[in-house]
Amino acid sequence: MKAHNIVDKLKHFMDDKINILSKSNPLINFTQPFIMRIIDGKSSKLIEILDMFADEKGNIDINGLVDDIINRLNHTDPFIMDLMSITKLEIGGGKIRLGIPLTDKVLVFNTQDLLSLKEDVVETVKQGTLF
Repeated sequence: MKAHNIVDKLKHFMDDKINILSKSNPLINFTQPFIMRIIDGKSSKLIEILDMFADEKGNIDINGLVDDIINRLNHTDPFIMDLMSITKLEIGGGKIRLGIPLTDKVLVFNTQDLLSLKEDVVETVKQGTLF
């Protein structure tokens, strides 16, 4: 699977999570278009990072990559990263906590979310319906 396909699926996954939050939070509802534009604008950076994991044909082993991430996520003490001065990302303790730009809210992804994302990506590839 190519890096841009993985990032596209991740963006859709995050958009779904933000849509759920926006229904109960007026601030997120109001800022949602801006949040998604920020995410879209920074997705090329993630593609560059994922491309480092690609084989000589540009394909990424999503199964192996997500399984390794989950294993490390469960066995790493939490640490915080500043993401391009837009938001903060906390990784470890079995969770990924991503600050939602322009708000004081956080998206939390646990290992089950990552497994669901992986299954969704793998199923989409099998069906040949990946964007």
